Amino acid sequence: MATRKKLEDIKTDLMKVKDLESLKKEFNKLKNELSKIDFKKELTTETNRRLKQAEKSYAQMGKEISKLQKQVDQEIEKTMTFLKKAKAEAQKSVKKVAQTAEAERKRVAKELKKASSKKKTTKKKTTTTKKTATKKKVTKKATTRKKKA
Repeated sequence: MATRKKLEDIKTDLMKVKDLESLKKEFNKLKNELSKIDFKKELTTETNRRLKQAEKSYAQMGKEISKLQKQVDQEIEKTMTFLKKAKAEAQKSVKKVAQTAEAERKRVAKELKKASSKKKTTKKKTTTTKKTATKKKVTKKATTRKKKA
């Protein structure tokens, strides 16, 4: 109870603070008063038990977080390795396609040059062909008349 009273007094004193210097004085005063308080004596056995349980939970959560962090780091490392390999393969493929395209371009350019030089040296022969039309034979179908009964 005495501790609560002291804390309430400190709280009301802090509410009165108007400038930085007085705030510093109040914090120093608070620091001194808190250092004088032995919290272990003030805690009850129930509170002590709950504090120990909270410390155990905190330690367990720390272990779990550390374990999860290691797993995340491993997954990130795997992903980065995979992406680096994929990038290297893609670069190789692009380079190969570019080389093939360049070789094909050179080949086509060479053939076009060869074809254009042949055109200049040889004259083109023109031939005409006559088509004869053939007539279809038309045959008449025999028609039958209906007999009147």
